[in-house]
Amino acid sequence: MLPVGIPHDPELNESEFLAVVSLLDDNDEYVVQHVAERLHSYGPRTVPLLRHYRHTNLNLRAQQTLEEVIHTFQQEALAQFEDVVIQAVRRHQDIDLEEAALLLSRFGYPETDDENIRAVLDEIALRVHVFFIQVPQPN
Repeated sequence: MLPVGIPHDPELNESEFLAVVSLLDDNDEYVVQHVAERLHSYGPRTVPLLRHYRHTNLNLRAQQTLEEVIHTFQQEALAQFEDVVIQAVRRHQDIDLEEAALLLSRFGYPETDDENIRAVLDEIALRVHVFFIQVPQPN
């Protein structure tokens, strides 16, 4: 059962995920390494769960492993952002601000839902557009 406040993810096998997290307490470094790789394979959508379990009664090494998995997702988002910037510079093109905002959001919050962010950005763009339509133009 997922902790209260963590949204249900239909693509996540919750019992498997919980079993994998419980293996973080294992003393065998080989097991812990494979557990970390398995947790990473679930993808950034599991970050709220990883953060939750990081603050439970797991041992210090298990908490550090969870933090490292989260950090890996953040570093991947930052690397993607750098790639977008480098490609734009090489091609002498503008940076896609929406994509840049999404990647920066994933750096801080790897579990970011791109569609929600896009909807917020579209709403902001519409407000700005309406504002400029209403502003009288100087003659």
